[in-house]
Formats: sequence, C-alpha cells, structure tokens
Amino acid sequence: MDAIASIGMSWLNDLQKLAEWARKARVDPNDPQNSDLMQVIKYTTEESQHAPEYFRLDQIQEEFNFVTDKNLELSKRFQLLMLRNSGVPEYCCFKQVPPYDKEISDNIFQEFESQRDDIFINIGEDSLTEQRMMALKHLEKIQVQPFVEVTFQQSMYQTSIADGTQPCWNEKLEMDFKSPNGDYNSAALCKMKDKILINVFDNISVPNPESDCLETCNIKPHVKHWLGSIAIPFNTVLEQSKVNGTFRIDTPPMLLGYTWKKVDTGSCEQFYEFGLAESSLLTIFITLDPQVSCSDTEDNQPPLWQLESIEDEDLIHMAYTFQRDINNLYPKRRVIVNTIDTECRVGIVTRYIRPLCPPQELLDIFPENSKATFNLIARFVSLIPYLPDHLGFSDACNTWLTSQQFLNLILGGKEDHAVLLCNYFLYMKANAFVLLGTSILEGVTAYVITQEKTATMIWNPETGECYDQYNAFCPLQSADCLINKENVWANIQKNSLPMSVNFDVTKENNWRPFFTKGSQNYVLSSVQPPELIYHVTEKSLVDKLQSRIEWALKNKIMEWRAQHPTRWNRYCTGVFQNFLPLLEQNLGRSVSEEQSTGLESLLKEFKVSGFPIQMRYSNLQTIFDKVYSTGIHNVEIPNVEFAVAVYIYPYPNNVLSVWIYVASLVHET
Repeated sequence: MDAIASIGMSWLNDLQKLAEWARKARVDPNDPQNSDLMQVIKYTTEESQHAPEYFRLDQIQEEFNFVTDKNLELSKRFQLLMLRNSGVPEYCCFKQVPPYDKEISDNIFQEFESQRDDIFINIGEDSLTEQRMMALKHLEKIQVQPFVEVTFQQSMYQTSIADGTQPCWNEKLEMDFKSPNGDYNSAALCKMKDKILINVFDNISVPNPESDCLETCNIKPHVKHWLGSIAIPFNTVLEQSKVNGTFRIDTPPMLLGYTWKKVDTGSCEQFYEFGLAESSLLTIFITLDPQVSCSDTEDNQPPLWQLESIEDEDLIHMAYTFQRDINNLYPKRRVIVNTIDTECRVGIVTRYIRPLCPPQELLDIFPENSKATFNLIARFVSLIPYLPDHLGFSDACNTWLTSQQFLNLILGGKEDHAVLLCNYFLYMKANAFVLLGTSILEGVTAYVITQEKTATMIWNPETGECYDQYNAFCPLQSADCLINKENVWANIQKNSLPMSVNFDVTKENNWRPFFTKGSQNYVLSSVQPPELIYHVTEKSLVDKLQSRIEWALKNKIMEWRAQHPTRWNRYCTGVFQNFLPLLEQNLGRSVSEEQSTGLESLLKEFKVSGFPIQMRYSNLQTIFDKVYSTGIHNVEIPNVEFAVAVYIYPYPNNVLSVWIYVASLVHET
C-alpha cells in the first residue's frame, strides 16, 4: 500500500497522521518490510506522551545533582552554615562546623527557633508595636556591654561602656597613689601590700515594674553583672616599673545568661588531663609617673652563718660564697641556697625535697589517668591558705616548714606550697623541681616545673594551674633558681623569661650548680618525714562553719545596703544550695550547657544576676572582700531580692573548698 498516495506528500510532515493512517490501513507490524515505518510510529507515540514544553542546554545536569533541594534544606550542617553566613549572633562564632550531620546535636537549633518565634509572633491589637518590643527584648538578651572597673587604695575608676564580646577600650585611667604616712623612700614603698583590683562587668538594663515610665522609654535602671577579675600586687609594679601583657581573667565556673563559644570539655577526667578550660583575656599596661624604685635597703638581716646550723661550717661558707657570686652577677635574680627551720637553725634547701605520698582519696579518683591526678593534686595544694602579706619574710630571713608541719598548720608561704607540690609530683615519678622566680601577679614567688620527654610544664601552686613553657599567658616572668633533692642551680643564661630559658640543668653554661662535680660529694639527709600523716576533717565542724559563713554574709550584704531594704528569696537559695555540690563534683571546671540550662529552667520566673565563687578558706574577711568587690549588692531596684548559698567540701587535714553562690533577683513581668 502506498502511503504517499493515501495521505499525500504534505502529510509526511505530520507523524501523527502517519500513525493514524497505519492504524486504519492495518499495516502488518511483523512484516520486515514495514520495520522502519513501525519504528517511526512507535517513537512518535511515546514522545507525544512525555514531550516537555522546554529543552535543556545541559541534558546530563541531573546526574550531578547529588541531593534534592528538600534534603538539602533538612541538612543540619547546611542550616548551620547558612545561619553563620547570615551573621546570626548565636552562630556567628562557629569557626569550625562538623562535616557530618551525625556530629551536630539535634537541639542546636531549638534556642534559635524559640527566639525567632518569640520575635515574630504578633500578639494584641497593635501587632507592629508588639513585634518591635519582642525584637528589642531579643537584642537586649544577646547584647553584651562590658566595662572595666579598677579599685586601688579604696578609690574606684571606670572605663566607658563598650559593645560586644571582643571590646577594645584603649583608654587611660589615672589613679592617685598615697604612700603610708607620706613616706616615699624605697624601704617604705617595698613594704606596701596594696593590690590593684581589676573587675570586668556587663552593663544590663532592667525594667522596673514599679516605675511609671512606659515600656518604650529608654530611661531604665541599670545593674552591673560581674564577669571576672584580675588582682595585681602594687609591689610588682614598683619592682618592675611597669606591667604589660595579656592576662587571663579569673571568671566563675558559670554565669547565668552567658555561654562560652567553645566545644564542651567533656568529662572531668578529660578536663584535668588536657587542661581544657574556657578563658577570657584582658590586655593591660600599668606604670608609674613619676618612676620610683623599690629596693629594700633596710633589709640588713644578720648573716645566716651567725645562726645555729645543722650543716658544717665549710658547707655554710660555700653556700654564702655561691649566693654572693650569683647576686653580684645577677642582682635581680632570686636564688636561695639555705633557709631557716622552725627551730631557727640554718640548713640547705635540698633537705626539704623528698617524694611524699598525697592523700589516698586523691589518687583513687582517676586511678588510670596520671595527668588528671596531677591536676587534682595541684588543686588540693592550692586550697591550703597562704600567710598574710604583712607576715611575709624576706629571702635573707625566710623560714621553711616541713611538709608535715605545713599540713598540720594549714598555713604557709609560697615556698611551702611549692615544696609540698614538688614532693607529691616526685612520688608520682615525675622529674620535678622547685622553681624560684618572679611573677607579674604574685611578685616574688615559687613555682614547680615537671620535665617530660618533649615538654617542660610550669605549675602555679597558688592557683593549681599548669602552663606549657611556651604559653604566652603564663604569669611567671623570671625563672631564676631550680631546686631538687640533689642540688641547687642558679640560672646564668642571658634571658630569664621562661619562654627563652633552656631548663636542661646538665648544661653548666646555662645553670650553675651549687654542688659541682669537682667539689666534695655531700649527701644530705632529708628533714622531711618518711611519710605524711593525714586525718579526716570532721563533718560537724564543716557544717557549723558553712552555716556561720552564710549567716555572716547575709548580715554583711544588709550592712552594705543599709539605705535599702534587703529581701531574701528562700526558694532560690534552696536551688543554689542544691546546685553547688555539682560544681565541686566538676572540680572547679566550667559547667556544661545542659547543667546551666537546667538551673535556668528552675529560675525562669526571675531575671537573675549571680554567680558562684570558689575559694580556699582562710578567714571570713577574705570572703567578705571577695563578694563586696563583685558589686552584687549595688542594686537600687525597689523589688529586688537576694539569695546566698554556701557549700563547703572537706579534704583531709581541714583543707576546705568553699563555694558561695550569691545572686540578685527580679521577678519577670
């Protein structure tokens, strides 16, 4: 059958008509002669059913679409990247986003979603005004307005108020300085024990429900939230003529309403093994104008060799000669070869170094992790009180206690703390030395170093903190002398800054030994006992002290607020009281976000300004001074309430870890 004759030549351009003709003509599809025709008709039929109304330039693009748009929107990693790129405050500091969704917590967006709902839900008749008020509350919640307050000799100085979590003040504060009795000679200045206290606050506006001011009014009462502090001895400024550097701010382990932009440190064991802790830093420069020197020229103590000695005369003379030669070469470096015991007898300091076992309960907490145990032992030593500044002795007439005397008295100097910590580390098989030097924050001081295969670690017995030798934030400024049970070494290197010091004492061109290879080999017996005796702290005495501190602190706050009524909130006091033992279980580290959120949920009816303070116990006045410096009592809002909770954890030999939670509260309206 001729298709052209049947449908005409023009119809061949319409394949649909060709297919219709083949159907009516009943063309045999199995005839080999019709195979080409049937292929054309089949293609035409299928194409007409799925023919798109467009054409693609890149026909294989779909093969490169590794995920659908819907799945991309559900990706937690993609959402986190988009929020960070959009500058959302809660997410802009996420510098490293996990590569897999499974590594991102499911609840990481919950806070943002709830805040977004709070902002954009319109309630009431005037929805536009309502939306703006909700947005303002949201911005007030996330905005930080820090300022610095400096207290010196009962005078207070303040910087301007900055914005954000990385403020830059670049301001000059001029403080008046008055010498005791108007005496400005060097001897009188060296005896000054004043401290320069630097506090960092956040300026917070609080609505006053008893005020007639409208909610849209910009005039609102402000309170200052204490964020942390740094204390620098004025004597340090006198000795060094200036203090310049970046220092870690001593911050509480938690601040309600504030979070650290850092991954959680994990377990307590990981915290103490790796030293992971959030830190806030402050760069400061302090100097005197005009410059005055501080050299204690009146410190002419009787020569130690004129006192009774447990050493022979030759050894005492050798010690005197060694120390005199070092002082002539390096007059600003602190080297001690001999000291005085409690019976006023002179002895070589190497006698005080001996491996001694720490309390067994400390060794049992992390039995499989020696690094975590080292940090815990350092914390225990840091909780032992220090001698008051006015009772400090000069190096020419310094008295050292044995470790047992130190633990029995629960009071000692910087060297006593360092010796005890060194002896504990030696028991733990560490290569440990007592280090004498100068610190920006403590002045003349005693630290401990431990030498590992690839690193030298510097331990501060006063705070329990550990620093790598090359840590720029280590407060130690001069490493002058090393002591162990065998010898005393004086640093004769050009630079005494710990970063620049080679701590290899086998190199005599860097460290001059007291006992040299050519000298007589003196084997000195230790004045330390073979082992230390510990006793359990009585729980009943701790409970009484805990109640006494809480009662006395409440009375002090009412005294500081004599012009205003002081109301106490029992519910919040109970909440804080139950929370403080958890902080001790965390061993002083920052609490997790989960723990902080749990506490905030119990206090959701209040706007809280408060924080926990952890300190060693020496006396009540020290506690009063610390709480007063935070300014927590300086709230003039009429409906403000206060809460104070105290918890004491006892360690052996009456070593106490004191926790105080103090807060001001305003009911949310």
